Amino acid sequence: MTRVFIGVLLLLLGAPSRAPAQAPTTRTDTVYVGGSRSPLVAGLLEASLPFVGYVYAGAPLRGYLPNALRFVSLIGMATTAGGGTDTTADSDCNWKCTAWVLTFAGSTVWAVLGAADAARDHNGPMRQRTVRPLLVPTSAGGLALGIRIVR
Repeated sequence: MTRVFIGVLLLLLGAPSRAPAQAPTTRTDTVYVGGSRSPLVAGLLEASLPFVGYVYAGAPLRGYLPNALRFVSLIGMATTAGGGTDTTADSDCNWKCTAWVLTFAGSTVWAVLGAADAARDHNGPMRQRTVRPLLVPTSAGGLALGIRIVR
């Protein structure tokens, strides 16, 4: 009678299983879906809305320098072109305005290409990982389908 009582008690409380202990999952076992960034979208966003392309690409710190140069060149164009009708000011404005316009154009190209490059850099670690299907034996004697991420 006491053996039956101990057997029922073990069933209710849960006897230690003989199944092998599973290793805890680590961060490398996780697959992120939809985390890639398009370099084309990052470049188009940067061309239309300054600094937004870098934020989309996940590297906002890289966007400070080219966008600061864009902002300074816009201020330079506005202050240089704000002259009156004086003909000497117009001749002086020619080379200064050209310099500011070229600075703005160059910094815009730098910003657009930099945002696209930041998106490519964001996608790089994802490309290096490969996912392989894995058949894992279960404690019940069957097989479970899983994935293993290999770097």
